[in-house]
Amino acid sequence: IVIVTSDNKQQHFVFGIRHHGPGSAMALRGALEKLDPDIILIEGPPDGNEMIPWINHPQMVLPAALLIYRPDKLQSAAYYPYTDLSSETQAMRIALQNERPVRFADLEQKYLMAVETRPSMPDQDPFQTLAEATGHRSYEEWWNLAIEQRRDSTAVFEAVLELMSALRDAAPPPADEEEGGEGAVWAERREASMRQAIRSAFAAGYERVAFVCGAWHAPALLDLSTEKEDQEILNGLPEVEVEATWVPWTYGRLAMRSGYGAGIRSPGWYSHLWNRALAGDSVRDTAAGWLSRVSAHLREQGFYASPAHVIEALRLAEALAALRRLPFPDLPELNEAVVSVLCEGDGAQMDLIRRKLIVGERMGMV
Repeated sequence: IVIVTSDNKQQHFVFGIRHHGPGSAMALRGALEKLDPDIILIEGPPDGNEMIPWINHPQMVLPAALLIYRPDKLQSAAYYPYTDLSSETQAMRIALQNERPVRFADLEQKYLMAVETRPSMPDQDPFQTLAEATGHRSYEEWWNLAIEQRRDSTAVFEAVLELMSALRDAAPPPADEEEGGEGAVWAERREASMRQAIRSAFAAGYERVAFVCGAWHAPALLDLSTEKEDQEILNGLPEVEVEATWVPWTYGRLAMRSGYGAGIRSPGWYSHLWNRALAGDSVRDTAAGWLSRVSAHLREQGFYASPAHVIEALRLAEALAALRRLPFPDLPELNEAVVSVLCEGDGAQMDLIRRKLIVGERMGMV
């Protein structure tokens, strides 16, 4: 946990997470329960603060999305999906259960929807360079093994902060910044709003402030000495009227291929990791449980898949992980083992497994 202490002993704690990451959510839940902060701030639209208490309603079934929209221009809308394994969901629920205030803290959508420009996203090249330097095929694979399938969350947030600080230093400026565009300026405004939210919490009398944000933003929230500059960059922004509500969501729309910028590739797989972590299963039991689910699904479709197939598939996945110098099999190794053993080399069946299990067909209800 990162602690920054000011002269009057006010502290803020920055938790850099991956949106919808089960390992991040599990580590965050343990850290917040131990910390018991006075207030929890979450990266998200303050326009939707009044919607937060509904997250604990007994008839709310996740995934669901917080919808911010313009009543005068309905096609102008922003969606913020949440699942049971989202760190933001865990933060909201912990705050509500412990009767602590919880707020969204980002640049309001009433400003963002008043302009056509979108905030710039970080360049992905440094992330891929990191993955290759550590011997992994992709940053997604590295992050999954290092964070989302991690069982020991000790010092994970300090490590994430150090990593993101280095990546931000290494990242080239956004393309639109080089061209004099506004995307980079709006990205700076987002982080300035987050820092202003921390200052506002201190001004309201809270002494222990927890901030949950995407890992990329964490280094930008440590130094609060930029109040004058932050105020200047936020002054005079155009704004429009917006409203907020909850809408049902699906795992399919949560997937990265749906066009959702903070999406994940395998919502169904991440849900399995979350549920197994809650049950206290080991990494090996988690892999075996996944293969058992695949086997059961194949049998439902009329294919032959015995317990012996599951055992051999697990052995193959572990052997592949060892050959690749991985600590344990990740989803790619499990998928290859499924094709080779459970599907007997027929990759066509993987399309069904991918849709039904890896992505999943879960739909929420509000």
